[in-house]
Amino acid sequence: RLGTLTLAAGRGITVSNDLHGGTETQQLVIHSGQDNNIDGTFEIATNKTINTGGRVIITAMDVNIMGGISTHNSSIAIHTSGNSRTVGMGVTQKQLQLDAQEIQRLTTSGMSIGGLTSGSVTVGGITPAEARTVTSIVTISATSDDAQVLFQASGAAFESAAAQADNGIVVESNIVTPTGPLTFDADIDDDPFADSHNKLELIGPRILKAQGLLTLDSTSSGIERRGAGTLQLIGGAGVIINNSI
Repeated sequence: RLGTLTLAAGRGITVSNDLHGGTETQQLVIHSGQDNNIDGTFEIATNKTINTGGRVIITAMDVNIMGGISTHNSSIAIHTSGNSRTVGMGVTQKQLQLDAQEIQRLTTSGMSIGGLTSGSVTVGGITPAEARTVTSIVTISATSDDAQVLFQASGAAFESAAAQADNGIVVESNIVTPTGPLTFDADIDDDPFADSHNKLELIGPRILKAQGLLTLDSTSSGIERRGAGTLQLIGGAGVIINNSI
C-alpha cells in the first residue's frame, strides 16, 4: 500500500492475505465494528502478516490475531467498538480479548489498549517471553466512567508500562519494568464524587519496580494497602508517590 489506509466495516474485517507498505507518517486505521454488532471482530488469518512502518489503530468488538502485525518503530492502539466493553490482556476472557499468544505475534514500538469508550481492563498471565517483541511503553487505559484496571495474581511483564483508570487500579501481582518507567494513575479525572473506588489498591506483599521512574498517583482516594507483607517500591530514576498510603 501507498499512503494512509482506512478499512471500515459494520460486522467484522478479516485479513486473509499479507498486507505490506506504509511509512511512519502513514497510519493504518481499522474499524471492524462500526454498527456495534457483537460480530464486529477483527481477524488476521494464520500465517498472514500486516507489515507497516506506520501506526496501526484497531477498533473492534473483539480481535483474533492468528497471524502477525509488525509496525517497526511505530505503535499499535486497540480500542473497543461500543461503550464500556470489558477488555482482557492475557489469560482472562473478556468481551475484547487479547491473549498472551496474540501479544507474542505483535512486533511494535509501544502499544495502547482500552481508552475513553472501553470498560474495565483485566491483565494477567503474560510472561517476558510473550511480551518481548512489544517494546517501549504499554499503556493500559480504563478511562470511561466507572472503569477499573486489575492486574491479576498471574502477573504481567512489559518493558515499560502505564496504567490509567477512572475508578481505581487493583494490583494483585508484582510488576517489574526492566527497561523503562512504571506509572499508575488510579483516578484519571481527579473527581472525588463521581466514582466509588478511585484508589490504587495494592494487595498483599508487593514489589513495584521500574528501571526508570516509578510513579504512584490516585488523587481522590489515595493509595491503599490490603493484606500483610512488605511493600517494595523501587525506581531506577526515582520514586514519586503523589498521595498518602
